[in-house]
Amino acid sequence: MSSSAKVLGGMVLSLLLTACTGMEMADIEYGILGQQQLDESCVIVSGEHRGYYFGINRCLQNNELKQALHNRIKDHKVLPYTRNTGSYPSYFTKHYITLGNFAEEVPDRFDVWDAYVVFATKGANPYYSGVNCAAGKLLDWYDYRCYDTPNEIMSVSSGGQQDPGSADPLVAPTPLWGNEGVYNREHSWPKSFFLASSASGYCQSKPEITGNSDYYDYRAFTDLHHLIPARKSVNETRGTCAFGIVAANDTHFPRESGAKFGTPAAMANYSFSSIPGCSSNKVLEPPPELKGDIARIYFYIATRYYTEDDCWKSNYQVTKASINLWLETVLRDWHAADPVSADERVRNDWIHRIQGNRNPFVDHPEWINQIADF
Repeated sequence: MSSSAKVLGGMVLSLLLTACTGMEMADIEYGILGQQQLDESCVIVSGEHRGYYFGINRCLQNNELKQALHNRIKDHKVLPYTRNTGSYPSYFTKHYITLGNFAEEVPDRFDVWDAYVVFATKGANPYYSGVNCAAGKLLDWYDYRCYDTPNEIMSVSSGGQQDPGSADPLVAPTPLWGNEGVYNREHSWPKSFFLASSASGYCQSKPEITGNSDYYDYRAFTDLHHLIPARKSVNETRGTCAFGIVAANDTHFPRESGAKFGTPAAMANYSFSSIPGCSSNKVLEPPPELKGDIARIYFYIATRYYTEDDCWKSNYQVTKASINLWLETVLRDWHAADPVSADERVRNDWIHRIQGNRNPFVDHPEWINQIADF
């Protein structure tokens, strides 16, 4: 081949290589830019919810999304269960705690009872169907009962429970009498599930927070997202039993609100065993208007304490802070059947105001379907 032919052939080959390389680079650059555009469309830049989710990639799935949400909602402000050891102080009135906006500092003596007063004054009640519950009162989550604040909501002289002071219905304010009139701060995720036999991880003796010397995960002990107002009699009947569907022919007590306690329906679909504090093979079915609320609370707990549950316990309901499949299936059904309500959003806003974090599944219920396993 002549030298001129070699030169010409080299030029052609060079042009071909340049063209191919250019196409490859264009494809690569298009892929990178396309991914960047996708990422940009997924990342939340909205100031919604006071910008709480700014920077979260809403397109993530499963454990990646759960981890991202965990990182955002962890390290919340831990309140004391009961700040005062005696009766509530004279200045403790509806007018004492207003919390009008985020610029207003939460008082140093603020505790869980104070949060309940806020829920009452702000109308953060889960449902009103069939209930004559005046403004400024707090609604029992399991019963159709309303409480004034603070007089009827608390008396720490009775172990941190509201005490009616009389067993006589003619003396005590109706319907507050006997065991039916005592009001608990119910741990919807039973507190014994995050109780260790000795100090370990986050399970520590923190009497200044929990009010006792036991080794609870003190963060979860007073986490407002799962602490719900509940009638003592119902709370004690439930004990540590699971939430579930009660069989129609085996209801031990039907409440006026629709709450039930008894043998679960479709036993073949459940895997039950007796644990301390729970009657064997019994479940509590909350009122219909509360089922979605309870489900989203459980999904919050499973996300908030994800990877931070070394000292938590496992049983037929949960594996540490993870929800077992049978229960998660029930909760997903409840979430779908009972969408987020306006009052649930109000409660979420005020918990954010008080302890500094939010339940992401109240704000973005669609994220539940993006996480296959809680």
